Amino acid sequence: MKVLLIEHPREKSTVHFNDVANAPLSSCLMSGYIASLLHAHDIETEMLDSYLMRHSLSQMIQEAIKKNCDIIGIHLVYNWEHTPQTLASINEIKSQLGIPVFIYGFYPTFAYEFILKNYPAVDYVIIGEPELTFLELLTLSKKGRDTDKTYGVSFWNGKEIVINKRREIVEELDRLPFPFRSKEQLEYTGGNILGSRGCYGNCTFCYINKFYGKKCYWRGRTPDNIYHELQEVL
Repeated sequence: MKVLLIEHPREKSTVHFNDVANAPLSSCLMSGYIASLLHAHDIETEMLDSYLMRHSLSQMIQEAIKKNCDIIGIHLVYNWEHTPQTLASINEIKSQLGIPVFIYGFYPTFAYEFILKNYPAVDYVIIGEPELTFLELLTLSKKGRDTDKTYGVSFWNGKEIVINKRREIVEELDRLPFPFRSKEQLEYTGGNILGSRGCYGNCTFCYINKFYGKKCYWRGRTPDNIYHELQEVL
């Protein structure tokens, strides 16, 4: 089984003057965390960072088709007025490859109902933290077992949208392997590091805690764990 994880292009908005809406910096590591966890379980995984490569959506589609993968995961970011075209590109990839498509991220966690109703190419929307849910979907699929009972997902069952019980969050963040980073990513970003998840605040305008499914809940990594990641990045 080969998995392809995609970071889609993010064109700047002519109205809002930036490329994404309210995506926290930590979201740039989502695909990397999934990739490293899958690698740790001996699942062949490749990343297609079309944002970093400055691909157009059509170039992303063509590159994805070339990869000869079995499963596609897409980190979906709300991209202002370009969002419909981004979602339509998922339909195009699906029509060309005919393989399962999982999407994850802050935006789909809250917009799963709209996405599943309008974009049938999406097989599963992962709700909240994606790593363990993605791994379980792959493990069950590989064994030929029913994936529809997986915690932390929403999907269309042919009649209605189903949203399963949320998966419990990762309490001990040190248990997660350090996120995969390509040489190009390190050169471009300098190496972002996530030291904690959640927040101790409960601001009404913020969705961070709602993404994780808890109110006012903060989890931090240990200083020693962060130090060892810094050693890898540097």
